[in-house]
Amino acid sequence: MTVLPNFLVVGAQKAGTTWLAARLRDHPDIFMRKGEIHYFDVEDNFKLGEEWYASQFGGGASQLMRGEKTPDYLWINRDNGARNDIPLRIHQCVPNAKIIIVLRDPVARAISALNHQIVARRLSPFISADEVFLGKDDRIRRQFGMLSRGYYAHQIREYQKYFKDVLVLVFEQDIVKTPIETLSKISAFLNLERDFENPRIAKRENSGMHSKFGQILNYYVPSAELVISGIDRIFPKSRPVAPSPAATHRLYHHFDEPNKELEILLGRSLDMWKPKT
Repeated sequence: MTVLPNFLVVGAQKAGTTWLAARLRDHPDIFMRKGEIHYFDVEDNFKLGEEWYASQFGGGASQLMRGEKTPDYLWINRDNGARNDIPLRIHQCVPNAKIIIVLRDPVARAISALNHQIVARRLSPFISADEVFLGKDDRIRRQFGMLSRGYYAHQIREYQKYFKDVLVLVFEQDIVKTPIETLSKISAFLNLERDFENPRIAKRENSGMHSKFGQILNYYVPSAELVISGIDRIFPKSRPVAPSPAATHRLYHHFDEPNKELEILLGRSLDMWKPKT
C-alpha cells in the first residue's frame, strides 16, 4: 500500500519549524518524518519518483496523520527562477494535503539564516552582514534567498491557489507567546480527536553557535571535529553576526511594504515586526 503524507510543514526557514516538527512527533496520532526530505525542491530527489517519496512514510501507515517538514518548500520565488512550481508539484502528488506555514519577522529571519549558513560552513565567520544584505555584490544574498525568502504574501497566495487548507502561524505570536494554544489550533486543523498531552514546549531543538575559535576551525578545518568540540567547551559561544544599526534600519524599511501586504492578506497585525525605536 502506498503511504503518502496528508500534511506538510513547508516553512519558513528559521521560523521555529524544527521545534514544531518535534512537538508534532510527540503526538500519538501523528507520524512526523524526521529530518527534511527535499523531494519537491531538489531535482535529484524528485527524479526518484513518488514511490521513493512514499517510502519515507512507511513507518506511519497506521497513523491518522503523516507529515514532513521541509522549509525550502516555501521559497518559491528564488532569484534564479528555479522551483517556483513547488506548490503545484505538491498538489499533483497529494492534492488534499493540509499545509502549515510559520512566518517570522523577515529581518530577524534573515539574520538568523546568515548565522545558520556560518554554522553550516557555507559562509566564512568573518563575513560582513552589511555586505551580505546591502552590498553591491548580491551573489550570496541571491544564492541563499536572504531577502527573497521574506516576501511571504506571494508565497502564501501560491499555496492558497492549490490547497484549501492552509494554516499560517506567526512565530513571535503563536510559537513563542502562545505555544499551548497554537498546538491545540494545529490539532483542530488536522482534525485530531485527541489534543497534545503535556507537550514539551520548553525543549529547544536546534544547537547554538560555536565559539569564535570553533567557528573559524569549523569553516577552515571541518575535519577537526574533536578539536572544535573541545574548544567549544572552553570558550564562550560566539555572538551572532549581525548588521550595523544603520543597515538594520534599511532592512526594516525594505520589508515595510511587503509586511503591509501580508497584514492585509492575513487580517492580523504584525506590529511586533516593526523596528524598536
